[in-house]
Amino acid sequence: MASVSEFVIRADAGPGIGLGHIMRCLPAAQELLRAGSRVTFAVRDDESLKILEQVLPQFPIAAEQMERVCLSGMKAKSGETACDTAAALAELAAEHSASAVLLDTYAVDPQSMLQLKEALHQSGTSLWYLDDLLAFPYPADGLINYSFYADRAAYEKLYQESDQNVTCPELLLGPSYVPLREEFRGKREVSEKAEDSLPSVLLLTGGTDPCHVLAALLEMLKDAFEVTAVIGAMNPDREQLIRQYQGSGNVRLLTDVRNLSEWMSCSDYAVTAAGVTIYELCAAGTLFLTYTLADNQLPNAHRCDEMGLAAYLGDAREGIDGRDPVAKRALEKLKEMTQLPENERQGRRNRMQELIDGEGAARIAQALRGGLT
Repeated sequence: MASVSEFVIRADAGPGIGLGHIMRCLPAAQELLRAGSRVTFAVRDDESLKILEQVLPQFPIAAEQMERVCLSGMKAKSGETACDTAAALAELAAEHSASAVLLDTYAVDPQSMLQLKEALHQSGTSLWYLDDLLAFPYPADGLINYSFYADRAAYEKLYQESDQNVTCPELLLGPSYVPLREEFRGKREVSEKAEDSLPSVLLLTGGTDPCHVLAALLEMLKDAFEVTAVIGAMNPDREQLIRQYQGSGNVRLLTDVRNLSEWMSCSDYAVTAAGVTIYELCAAGTLFLTYTLADNQLPNAHRCDEMGLAAYLGDAREGIDGRDPVAKRALEKLKEMTQLPENERQGRRNRMQELIDGEGAARIAQALRGGLT
């Protein structure tokens, strides 16, 4: 019987997939460790492992207590290097007598996922999947989708209409399960701004910025606003932006941010890609605009627009809308937001913070430990 104190989390990071998968798993890992469990974080390759080590200082409990494993370097039972990461993952879970595996990757298909689930069940391990695509009936024991658009009826219909004979798993749906870092717990007060200062805007493009949106936004907004730009570790324009804007006029550049919630709270507005940052901004009570860089961001961006939480600026990918139209719309929408009555802005801030309380990681950890209610 698997020990309830052992868990394996599986996710990757890199220039092609960004930091989102590991960054949304690490808060759950911290909560499991805080509850007395042991956690092993498994990545596919050395690149993902290197990135994991770079971000771990933001998660001190995990940095100190969590085991880290590179699946491509594991040895299979035959003694050969394990090239099948799914087989290596099942073997790792069996070695640790893991109670559950939390899987967060898009590199899955129905057959390989079913094989993984069956292999895990042989050692008494359950499979949980962190989803935001609703791509197929996932053969998992539990499924988490914290998106604003997550809909129980849509999942139940997907499984009912499937010809794969897959049972609908336990479903943890909606923004109450968004796994934010501890700094976003609890309601935060919005900082007071000097009346004669320019409105302040925080620019957030994630760890990679493959569409070079940050450069376009800086060029478009630098004269009308006090701009703070967070440059991700894998931003391809990092050095160029530092040379161009460091110490320049209304622009402040941040490169190694450990207190992002504070920067959010002291900014009037933010412009962000539609990843996990939108939930962080809601928790911080910072009004924001959003754009998309990938297909999986589209439903949330449109849902935020429909809910009146944040206007959608478009898709920054070349051949869709592009970064320059997104930047132009950002300037237009930000100017509109500055003209809103303060009571309307405050009402939106209150609604955002009511939706996101920062306790999602703790709820996920409770579910993994068998505390579903």
